[in-house]
Amino acid sequence: MKKMLAFVLVLVLALSMVACAGNNTTPTEPAAEAPASSLEVLQNIWALYGEDEMFPVMGGNPEGGAMEPAVWDTAFLTDLCYSLQLTEADMESVADAATMIHMMNANTFTGAVLNLNEGVDKAAFAATAKDAVMNAQWMCGFPEKLIIADMGGQYLLMAYGINDAMGPFEAKLTEAYPTASVLYNEAIAG
Repeated sequence: MKKMLAFVLVLVLALSMVACAGNNTTPTEPAAEAPASSLEVLQNIWALYGEDEMFPVMGGNPEGGAMEPAVWDTAFLTDLCYSLQLTEADMESVADAATMIHMMNANTFTGAVLNLNEGVDKAAFAATAKDAVMNAQWMCGFPEKLIIADMGGQYLLMAYGINDAMGPFEAKLTEAYPTASVLYNEAIAG
């Protein structure tokens, strides 16, 4: 009887170990679903702002811009390069973009979603964008924080500004796109 009981216990222990080994999988984070457009990303984030959180924003290019996030007309490429601290050579990697920029001072808040051309290495482009912002010579106010996020597909979000503007923006970004992968979230030395 003791041998039989010992055999049953060993068998139960062995079966439970095999069953546990089969469940040893690491959960993976779901991949971020690519947005339908650059503009959609900024519109979804902006829609989460309450009336008391909103600030005067202009979207799109300087001529014909809107008082909300808007598509940037690629005819004004030089102005977009200046706003994002990138070069025209960098912008050759961009198919289209949408922006929302603080109307009083772009250094208070500048946000853009860039739809990169097919085949462009997002990580390398993000590193170039980070270095450009971090090494900029600022005038008329100093931004304090930079966020660059992979939004899925070929979409990359860039935003920089003062902490008072970046805190709410980061919260809304996370709420609207919980699976977005934040590549850089760094303080900008002034």
